[in-house]
Amino acid sequence: MDEKEKLEIEILVKECDSVGQEIRTLFRTSEKIIALGIGIIAAGLTLGLTEGINEILLFLPVAVLGVFFYAVLINTELMSLGGYKRYLEERINIIFRENILLWESFIAKGKRRLLIWRLLHFIYLLFFGLTIFISLHTAWQHYGRKVFWGIVILLSVLFIGLILSFIEKKKTFDKTYQMARKRLNQVIAVGTPPKMAQKE
Repeated sequence: MDEKEKLEIEILVKECDSVGQEIRTLFRTSEKIIALGIGIIAAGLTLGLTEGINEILLFLPVAVLGVFFYAVLINTELMSLGGYKRYLEERINIIFRENILLWESFIAKGKRRLLIWRLLHFIYLLFFGLTIFISLHTAWQHYGRKVFWGIVILLSVLFIGLILSFIEKKKTFDKTYQMARKRLNQVIAVGTPPKMAQKE
């Protein structure tokens, strides 16, 4: 390994560590904000039901969707940073001609598929469904058909937007990774580990 490669390794390792730190900080901050948002929504639901404040019950699903949009936004940023970190790890592995950094390439990808994440998403959807039912029931019972269908249309538009944002989020990791590789004229091979035998 010549001096140029040593310098490149040093720069890449520092950048990789910086991106990793940014991912951890963003994840911890977003967890706290999302937990706070859900807590406020749960308190609003309790207050609306016990005190009979229909205005709170009417717009609870919008508040839940707001938290979901924030979660998707943060996850999109995390996926983008993750894709870039995978590229940095791959660059380091190529220089060393062996897989010494595998977090974003293999380990993190496996963790995202854990059953606990799917169950957590299912619980969030159940809670969202509950707020929708309460909101529509409140609209129908206390505000009439016009408000009922207005809420239906509003929630439908927002939910479609959420789904489209989620789909875009799913593509962000590979998109960022491919853009980083393409920018340095590397061969893009999504889903396959780098060939350690070849050197750029």
